[in-house]
Amino acid sequence: LTVDGASLRGVQMGRYTDRGEWLSALSLALRANSTITSLSLASLSLEHEDCRELCAALRSHPRVRSISLPDNPEIGGSGAAAACYELAGCARLESLDMRGCNVGDDGAQAVALTLLGRGRLETLILRACKISEAGATALAEG
Repeated sequence: LTVDGASLRGVQMGRYTDRGEWLSALSLALRANSTITSLSLASLSLEHEDCRELCAALRSHPRVRSISLPDNPEIGGSGAAAACYELAGCARLESLDMRGCNVGDDGAQAVALTLLGRGRLETLILRACKISEAGATALAEG
């Protein structure tokens, strides 16, 4: 991802974006780009497989620090678990926002097992994610 030869550091897409073919193109571009530090994909109707594909593209990304996927309720627990598995290799990841993604207890447990206590994750946003006391306990003990 470059703009007039300059390296791109952030990508933000919002509700106005048509999901169509941009998802595959973005995944390919992320794999080829080493300067992205943040990715924000809010309210795009992403599903669990979309989330896994994007996070796989960022798996060993050398500079990504912030990933924001809010208000994509179809990601669900399986998408959150897949994302966490893929993102475990992102040593510089400092912030993950999955509010409104219906992460649930399974997704919360995946976050606790794969991301908490590793690397530099400082901010985790899981508001409105249908997490019960069991999921909250897993996060607290993570």
